[in-house]
Amino acid sequence: MPGNLYDIEATEDNVDFSLTLRVSTTSPTPLREFGDLVGGYIAGFWTAPDGMVTTDDSIAVTKKLAQSPDAPLLARVDIDGHDVDERVTTQDVYRAVDAFNDASFGFGVTGCSTGTCIPDCSLNAPAMVFDEAGFTKDSYVSIDPNTNSTAAVAIRVTRDATNLPLVDRYVDCTSLEDKGADGWYASLIDGPLPAPGDATYYCDWSGVTTGLHIRGCSVVPGNDYLVAMTIDGVEFSYDVVIPTTPIPLPREFGDLVGAFVADAWTAPDGLVTTNDIVAPLRKFGLAANAAILARVDTDGAVPNAIIASSDILRAVRAFAGDPFGYDVTDCVLGQCVPPRPGIMICSNGGRSCGHTTIAADCCPGVTCDLVLGECSNNANMACMSDADCCPASCDAVTQFCE
Repeated sequence: MPGNLYDIEATEDNVDFSLTLRVSTTSPTPLREFGDLVGGYIAGFWTAPDGMVTTDDSIAVTKKLAQSPDAPLLARVDIDGHDVDERVTTQDVYRAVDAFNDASFGFGVTGCSTGTCIPDCSLNAPAMVFDEAGFTKDSYVSIDPNTNSTAAVAIRVTRDATNLPLVDRYVDCTSLEDKGADGWYASLIDGPLPAPGDATYYCDWSGVTTGLHIRGCSVVPGNDYLVAMTIDGVEFSYDVVIPTTPIPLPREFGDLVGAFVADAWTAPDGLVTTNDIVAPLRKFGLAANAAILARVDTDGAVPNAIIASSDILRAVRAFAGDPFGYDVTDCVLGQCVPPRPGIMICSNGGRSCGHTTIAADCCPGVTCDLVLGECSNNANMACMSDADCCPASCDAVTQFCE
């Protein structure tokens, strides 16, 4: 850990030792507890730590993550977790940003001196999975469990606090499926989290090395999800923010891929085009270089981790401008409710409203029938045709109701 001296000796027989080599770690800065990784980038090299935590420290980690040729040595930027894992993931970037934002060091260390590590010491936080360059999905939260422990661990997934209400859910260990090159798949279940020993909530994730794709009622496009891990249900790793694909307005969903370039699908591009229909078609037809399952399995309030004709039909419906169709965003206490926070689309044609902040669902001047879960009218709403704008009409250029 930062700010310590370590004595290193060598021996062949555990009796006679070499002279002691004393090595120090980087000292905490006057204003930060950790995070002084580099100085500046000068003449093609990163200089020594300079006693400050600046944006250069975050840039250095990011460059290593991107495998840039001007990145520093791995040992300088692998900083996540008590027991670092000899690789750089998004978690190391988040930790560098945390340091810049004056977060505390965050890991208890006294247990490590006795050889019995406390939970933080034996458990890294999860990281964003970098399957296909870490592309987001419509209906899955994708992580690398990143655990360096074979202990039974529970994984918590929470909607970001900006989209209330906040509901903690947990990965169901009994639902775990290995889909080969497509990664591992599991679904969410409600809490509360029981004590360790419950094999439904706690399991060994160390064998999940090709990405874990998590589905559930509350996993929908256009949201951020906070993912953390725990061994004992009390101490958690810090949260990793994993987004789903942004809502591709004026559509409500369906931005699955970008273009097919050099035998691979690029990232979602903010549009719903015929490519988003072709991608699940190729997967269904077992075509070479198809997108991984988590990118194209979208049908159902909770997708089933199987590519089927229904997933292709749902892609067609997205392209046609159909509403999202599932009142599942918050799933409060097992009962799904209609809100789609952040998307300004409501209509009498089945599109829904009902968020605790009504303005998040219905544009100014539009009221919401909380019983029906529908907006009373939809002036200034996004539309595809006049049928979406009853009693208004749809402007074909702006695609908003008049």
